[in-house]
Amino acid sequence: MYRNAFGPIAARVENEGVRLAFYLTTPVFAALAEQQPSPSILVRRKRVREFIWGSDYAEYFDGIGPENAETIFEGVIEPINRRKFEFLDTGAKIGETYAYWMSCPLGRLPTGPAVVRIRDGRVWWSNDEIEARLSKLVETYPTMASLTSFGTSVGGHDIMGLA
Repeated sequence: MYRNAFGPIAARVENEGVRLAFYLTTPVFAALAEQQPSPSILVRRKRVREFIWGSDYAEYFDGIGPENAETIFEGVIEPINRRKFEFLDTGAKIGETYAYWMSCPLGRLPTGPAVVRIRDGRVWWSNDEIEARLSKLVETYPTMASLTSFGTSVGGHDIMGLA
């Protein structure tokens, strides 16, 4: 048995819910390469009402565990490229903050938490939505505006605007 079966979890809000992406750790992947069947995976979610965005920091989640978290999935998730897994949580609600954990019988400890805040897409636009709206303005008023990058975000995305 290994300490963790999965590496860090990436959580991303989409229109349909929260998409969680996670990979088998290298030792577990090597051990499973000979077996081939996918492990049974447990996905747990905890609503975190005490966390205040803008006041609290990521350190708030250091040491927080899956105790009292609800199990939202238990079963087999077919891997992508034999190592990557994705799970879509369609039960997450707008305005809530959630912490997620993944585990399987191959690991002693759950992986997580991955934390995400569900924002209303009508108010908080994604980068794709912002670029689509800016592009429409440029298309409608080509002599008055052009689309340009004003820099790069911490996440590596272009910060687009009108010039």
